[in-house]
Amino acid sequence: MGCKTFCAVFVVIVSVSVVVIPILVSQYLFPVGDPPLLELEQWWGKGQEKDHKHDTTINEFSISLSDEALNDLKERLSKTYFFANLEGIDWEYGINPDYVKELVEYWRTKYDWRKQETILNTYKQYKTKISGINVHFQHYKPEVKEGQRLLPILLVHGWPGSFYEFYKVIPKLISASTDDYAFAIICPSIPGYGLSEAPHKPGFEPFAAGRIFSKLMERLGYDSYYIQGGDWGSAITSAMALMDPSHIRGLHLNIFTTSIFSGPLSYLQAKLFFPEKEQKKIFPITDVLVKMLREGGYFHIQATRPHSVALATNDSPAGLAAYIVEKFAMWSGCATSDTAICLESCFSKDELLTNVMIYWTTHSIASSMRLYYETMHRRELRAASRIPITVPVGLADFPHELFRIPEPWIHSRFLEVVQFTEMPRGGHFAAFEEPDLFANDVIQFVEKVEKRIVAKKAEELKETTA
Repeated sequence: MGCKTFCAVFVVIVSVSVVVIPILVSQYLFPVGDPPLLELEQWWGKGQEKDHKHDTTINEFSISLSDEALNDLKERLSKTYFFANLEGIDWEYGINPDYVKELVEYWRTKYDWRKQETILNTYKQYKTKISGINVHFQHYKPEVKEGQRLLPILLVHGWPGSFYEFYKVIPKLISASTDDYAFAIICPSIPGYGLSEAPHKPGFEPFAAGRIFSKLMERLGYDSYYIQGGDWGSAITSAMALMDPSHIRGLHLNIFTTSIFSGPLSYLQAKLFFPEKEQKKIFPITDVLVKMLREGGYFHIQATRPHSVALATNDSPAGLAAYIVEKFAMWSGCATSDTAICLESCFSKDELLTNVMIYWTTHSIASSMRLYYETMHRRELRAASRIPITVPVGLADFPHELFRIPEPWIHSRFLEVVQFTEMPRGGHFAAFEEPDLFANDVIQFVEKVEKRIVAKKAEELKETTA
């Protein structure tokens, strides 16, 4: 055997080993288990379940804040203690104090909550008690024409967002009705976020939220539906797809993770075999790590000592706004340079403040933070992240997301990827920031899945009649 031939064979063997051996070792050392049970009964209400009546009623209501609460808010805003910024500093140390002062003044003197109430009540609001807590959701159900099918889609937000993130998307989904189907749209609030009651017991994590939302869809009479999520919404809807795949027509995510990307050999595979555009998502590694450290401080606090920071943000509206709005600035591609932020190129002051108001008026910032603590203190959830998802999946990859996964890695977690879209712009709050891109991607995903379902049924019919 010549030297060239030997070298070529050697390179092939090494290359295959780099890919195959880590997979085999991983499967041996960390075998994939079964998904958590959907039927697990959990009680998140006050006291003991046996002391409460079983209540399945669904109650409609309108969002409305008392004049006393609004007056208290304005008084608190007027007494905010501001601090001076450093000379020559913009957003490097966190939110720009000068911008906070400007935002608070607008909030106190120009922001019209009553107008925002009208906008929020555009779609009907409901609450129903599930597992001991009141769960809030919006529900749009169209009149179905002859020949049309109803396609329900559950849209789940994350932190520090809310159901309000989807307001510019909902009318786009409504108008996407075809002769074959029309969308029914359900936007819940995660328990402990905004208008959904907070769990009264420790341990509430994404699978618990998934069980509640599965029960919600069942209570609404939906046996087969689509689910969409970003941030915690991604974790919750992925949990639903693992626990209850028979009821999920498709799963659409705008942030997604796989367990494979944490291993060093996975990075070696990427460096050797991935296209350059995929490598840029994770290399240089030092840049990615620096970004995660720079943007992950909140995560560490909320996963370890959420109550310590919660009291301050629960007591001060300006402090709450500063804490939340900074995330919208840093995670949405609003930066025009390393330091300059053009936040209002992505969101208006009214939009930012309405999202903050959902937390302020419900005093829910503390309970929203707890989801980080509960998730990070459940070892079995890390094992669940390795379980493959078998339902049809659509993934929207926005360029300014907190972290991005190379396309070749996603197939280790998502076994039936129907659509993978690399977006031209947009970040973490995709539905809020880029409603057209977001809605169009969801609509295209649904169209593809529905065509596959029709084709599969036709094939099955053909086989039975043959």
